[in-house]
Amino acid sequence: MSENNSPEAIRVTQRIEHIFGLRRTGHHAVLAWLQDCYRAKGLTTHHANSVFNEHLRWGLHSPDPNPKEIWQEATGSDVLLANYEDVAYADRRTAPVYNALQAERTDLPARDTVIVRDWYNMVASRLKYIANADEIGRYTITAALDWPIVARRWVDHATTLVEPPSGTSSFVGINYSRWLVDRDYRESLAACYDLPNSESTLDTVSAFGLGSSFNGFDKDGQAREMNLLRRWQDLETIELRSAYLAAIDVDRFAIDALNRHLFGFGYSEVAASLEHRDNLGGL
Repeated sequence: MSENNSPEAIRVTQRIEHIFGLRRTGHHAVLAWLQDCYRAKGLTTHHANSVFNEHLRWGLHSPDPNPKEIWQEATGSDVLLANYEDVAYADRRTAPVYNALQAERTDLPARDTVIVRDWYNMVASRLKYIANADEIGRYTITAALDWPIVARRWVDHATTLVEPPSGTSSFVGINYSRWLVDRDYRESLAACYDLPNSESTLDTVSAFGLGSSFNGFDKDGQAREMNLLRRWQDLETIELRSAYLAAIDVDRFAIDALNRHLFGFGYSEVAASLEHRDNLGGL
């Protein structure tokens, strides 16, 4: 066994962060910020991206990475960031990678983080991303879930922000919209991780997922100048807008109540905004 793969070397890691977010939630931007905060404290991180896809039954992304290999890849890093995409937080205990990572290192402190973007912007970005993939003939794992399943998992994630889970020793819920615009909120979140707030990555477009659904990498270095809080306004065709209205109507009342509570707006405002846009003749 090589020195780098020895048990002693692997045990350099001091903590594991389990990060949950639906795809097109902006969670990679939050992950980059969290890594930046760890760097500001002089700690190194290893980001294991999308570690559990088996639940999607998506052949192009199977099999899932072996937890032993994830730990080996994290050798020499102080913190392992394990990223779970499109996974209901309530299902984490049935995710074999989650349990296996814990079982590999029972000595490490672990924390769960759930990142939630408002439903209406997340759906717009997700829909646009799928449309982009269709246009260029590329398969995308984002299309693997039907909207009712996405809706149920969004409700699961959003509920953790309203009612943090009991029986979890360490948990952080992140409201993406507040994180994006409110420095004081980022300061308070950094304090939850016992880290300084560092902001050098906030205007960087993540390389994961081919960048922004709407802008690609055109706004790299100016990410916060994108229309991130009103993405439905950027759906450029009637076909996309029609598909969008159908998607956001799924489980409307349960979602609308949660979205209003967490983000301050809901279905009626979004639908009225789109109607006004179309009455003006679109773009």
